[in-house]
Amino acid sequence: MALFPKITKESVVGAFSWLEKTAYQNADGVVAVSEAMREDVHHLYGVPYEKIRVIHNGIDLEQYRPGGPQASFDKQYLRDYLERLGWNKQPPAPPLPDEVVAGTSARYLEALRRFSVSYARGRA
Repeated sequence: MALFPKITKESVVGAFSWLEKTAYQNADGVVAVSEAMREDVHHLYGVPYEKIRVIHNGIDLEQYRPGGPQASFDKQYLRDYLERLGWNKQPPAPPLPDEVVAGTSARYLEALRRFSVSYARGRA
C-alpha cells in the first residue's frame, strides 16, 4: 500500500476547487471586477454580498477619462519603465532605480489605502 494516494488530474482539480472555495469563504473581503463576478462569487462560493466589493478593473471612476491615459495602481508603471529600456524580457532583469521601486510601491500603497477606506465605509 502506497503512503500517498495516486495523484490524478481529478484529485488536483478537486483539491484546488476546495482550496479556492475555502479561501473565498474565510476571506475578510473579496474584490470583484464586475457585478457579474460579484454574483458568481456569491452564488458559487456562498460569500455574503456585504463582503464583496466591486472595483471595476482597478479604475478610479472619479479620475477616469475616456480616450486618455489612465492612472495605474498595478505593475503597469514598472512595465512602462522596462519597455522604455527596451528590455528583451529575458533573465537577468535590469536593475531598477530607487525612483522606479518607490513609484511602484507608492501605487500599490495607494491602491491598498483606497480599497481599505472603501471597504471600511462598506462595513460601517
